[in-house]
Amino acid sequence: MSRYVLVAGFLFVGFLLGALLGLSAYLPVIGLACLVLAGAVLAKPRVAVWVAAIGALSIAGLVELYLPGFQAIRWVFSLLSLSLVLIAALRYLGSSHPPGSTDPGVARLAVLCMSFVFCTVAAAMSVGMSASDAVVAFKNYFQMWGLICALALFDYSHRQASRFISLLAGLSLIQMPFVLHQYLVLVPKRSSQAAAEHFVVAIDVVAGTFGGSMVGGGRSNDLAILAALAIVFFFARWKFGKAKLSSTLFCSFIAFMPMLFSEAKLSLVLIPFGLFLLFPRAIFERPFAALLGFGGLLGVLVLVVVVYANLPGADAQRSASVQAYVDEALAYNIGNKDYGSGRLNRSTVYSFWWKEHVARGDLKGALFGHGPLQSAPPAAGAKETFASRNFRGYTIGLTGWSTLLWDVGLFGSTAMLAMLSYAWVHARRLLKRCDQGELKPYLATAMVAMPMFMVSMLHSNYIAFDLGFQTMLALFLGFIIAVTPRRQAGKNAIQRNA
Repeated sequence: MSRYVLVAGFLFVGFLLGALLGLSAYLPVIGLACLVLAGAVLAKPRVAVWVAAIGALSIAGLVELYLPGFQAIRWVFSLLSLSLVLIAALRYLGSSHPPGSTDPGVARLAVLCMSFVFCTVAAAMSVGMSASDAVVAFKNYFQMWGLICALALFDYSHRQASRFISLLAGLSLIQMPFVLHQYLVLVPKRSSQAAAEHFVVAIDVVAGTFGGSMVGGGRSNDLAILAALAIVFFFARWKFGKAKLSSTLFCSFIAFMPMLFSEAKLSLVLIPFGLFLLFPRAIFERPFAALLGFGGLLGVLVLVVVVYANLPGADAQRSASVQAYVDEALAYNIGNKDYGSGRLNRSTVYSFWWKEHVARGDLKGALFGHGPLQSAPPAAGAKETFASRNFRGYTIGLTGWSTLLWDVGLFGSTAMLAMLSYAWVHARRLLKRCDQGELKPYLATAMVAMPMFMVSMLHSNYIAFDLGFQTMLALFLGFIIAVTPRRQAGKNAIQRNA
């Protein structure tokens, strides 16, 4: 009987969804979807973890780009992730046999994570943010942190936790169909002089499953980070004897291909940086092989620069030559040229923060910041922010680290840096004492990923709002905690998950 009731319930929900869609009532549709997902969370929390991760990495971006009327669905995955915090805590506290003391590294990492949360709260309180603004800001900053709690408290085995890293690697291999459609169909539609006058770069929309907007930018940096992490993972499997060199090169080629169609210059830094961290001793122990590898990688990167210089776009945005393209890229990254329509770039944004705080003696703003999301321009229908009131047109939150400095101050920025740094230290320690060959490539990738995230935050400000970036970071942090050996209550021996 219960089976028939369940089927009838699904039919009713399907009919109701169809009727609401026919009436273009998008918000009720999303609300009903949230109720359905809430039931799924209570019934199958581990399934909810997968839904939140996959939805944030692919569905949210594709819907925003191709079905902008439904882009509020991003809230579904955010709320689903946030609900996992409560579910994970309740399941852990209500378990009859919860794990006992854990490796002290987990406690230290948890303290650092909570320190960043507390710094964000302190920043909001220091400027007297309203409750509504604070809720929106916290939602944007911590919308995918529920994945960390789930991986930490759902008692995943090593093999189960490793599947989330495999998810990222697999996702990098299916980006090309989306990239090609965006490059061949959407880029020509954006390559107009009118768009260029509003600083819309046509090629930015090529971001694979991470999506973007037809009238704005795209999340190509997420695509670059995913490709770099995947390539590091493929080479880590080869390093520890879990894959052949031929399959490693093939998978790396597939993961790298989207970079030829997307002007994600971040990949030109992250890929060699990640591979260097993965093989730190190769230069000294096998200099000839390292030289050959470096030469091949350098050749690929030069090819990418040549391709980038000739990517389609409005006439006003095309480079006269490869040299001109390189000079311009250096000028607005480490030179004095302004980035886009703003008056700062990725290097001058830090000297400007120093001038406005330290030089002016603003100790409170320097230490605590001006409140989460206050470095960003106001969203549609939102109130003005600190940036829009005092520094309109300056793009003070251009990078991740500058965003943190303005939003949560030196305290919050230091907490984030300490969290990522200690995650690297802890993963490195786990890798050294790991005796499971299957787990070593995943640990090595997680270890290398932490400095890669730090470097990426010098380029983009996704740490404060982006679903894709936050999901990748949360999965790696949660994985490091999940695979840490635990001691069961009353036992001295480490319980190793199979």
